[in-house]
Parts: sequence; structure tokens; C-alpha cells
Amino acid sequence: MALYTQNLPRWKREEVDEIKRGIEEYSLVGLVDMYGIPASQVQQIRRSLRGTAKVKMARNTLIEHALNDVDSNAKILKEHTEGHSALIFTNENPFRLYKLLEKTKTKMVAKPGEVAPEDIVVPKGPTSFKPGPIVGELQ
Repeated sequence: MALYTQNLPRWKREEVDEIKRGIEEYSLVGLVDMYGIPASQVQQIRRSLRGTAKVKMARNTLIEHALNDVDSNAKILKEHTEGHSALIFTNENPFRLYKLLEKTKTKMVAKPGEVAPEDIVVPKGPTSFKPGPIVGELQ
């Protein structure tokens, strides 16, 4: 995919510069998929990481522009920018960062059309549903 670098609006250039500064300043850069995470939980994550890490959400094309412009191992992340991406910048141990992120994880109610991250098992036995059409919906 060709990235168009000419005539970028000022706000986009500033976003790219901010991402490049983060990549250069911090020793660890992580790419996170933010799909389906509500804004309230994103704010909770940012609060819990304050002082430890910086979360930067941006458009994938802007992230790719920044990754193209830096000379570091972070270019590897370019292959994985898809969906709703965010970058996490930190000087912290990656395992400690993972632990902090796991603490903020919560289970959520499934919405129509979403794919469950875990298998859903319905135990055998009586249910409140009458036999008939519902069986077709469950299959």
C-alpha cells in the first residue's frame, strides 16, 4: 500500500511527529488492538498506566507513516496495523506492563455479530426454552 506523504494536513503531520517522538523516547513500543473496548475502559486503562506508559490512539495510516520514518525495530509493527490500533510507549518491563493491562481486563456482554474470544459451552440438560425453532437459532 502506498502511503501519500505529500500535502498532509498540519494536524496529521503533528500526529505523525508525536508518534515518532514516542518511538524515539521510549525503549518499548507496543501495538494494541482497541476494537470493542468502550471509551470508559480506555480512560480507566490510561489512568492506571499514568506515569508508567503512554497510550496513543491514531489512524493506522498515520501510524504507518511514523513507522516508515523512524530507524528502529518498531517498523515490524507496520505489518500488524489493522482494525482499531493504538500504540503504547513505555520504559517499563514488558511483563510488568502486561500484568497492569491484565488487571484492567473485564468481561463484557456480547453484541450481535461479534466473535467470542472464548468458546461458549452450554451444558446438557433442561432449559426454559420449548423444543422447536430456538434449536435452529442456537445451531
